[in-house]
Amino acid sequence: MRDVSMRNSDRVSSLFLAAMGGFMVWQSIRLSLGSVRAPGPGFFPFCLGLILVALATLIFIKGLRKEPHGAATGLRSGRVAIALGAIFAYAFVLEFLGYLLSTCLLMGLLLKLMAKRVWWFTLGIACFVSLASYVLFKVWLKVALPSGFVRF
Repeated sequence: MRDVSMRNSDRVSSLFLAAMGGFMVWQSIRLSLGSVRAPGPGFFPFCLGLILVALATLIFIKGLRKEPHGAATGLRSGRVAIALGAIFAYAFVLEFLGYLLSTCLLMGLLLKLMAKRVWWFTLGIACFVSLASYVLFKVWLKVALPSGFVRF
């Protein structure tokens, strides 16, 4: 019984994620996409939307093929709600805190929710991911990122 509901939840969640990805693609096309060498404001959301649609398609196919067996392990709904709330809040604090700080905080929280590691490991990975993405987008691709109150 539980496996059937897990397969159904995979299908439903994948359809929701595909719809969100499609919405991202549609909205980013309305912005200027630019090119790979000179990305516009819609380039990054467009790529993320395509990736989201592709991953949702894989989840949907996996949900169709999943054979019922034993009790499935999954995330607790509380953790999922916290993660979704943090991602939602990220959009609101991004301008004030700036890209580096807000991304580091978000990554730290998401990593702590997903992986049971010591705090210094989680903080180190969160800082590395934030800094690497900052270098990729701000330095290499010359994308304007919010600096927040810190100004760097």
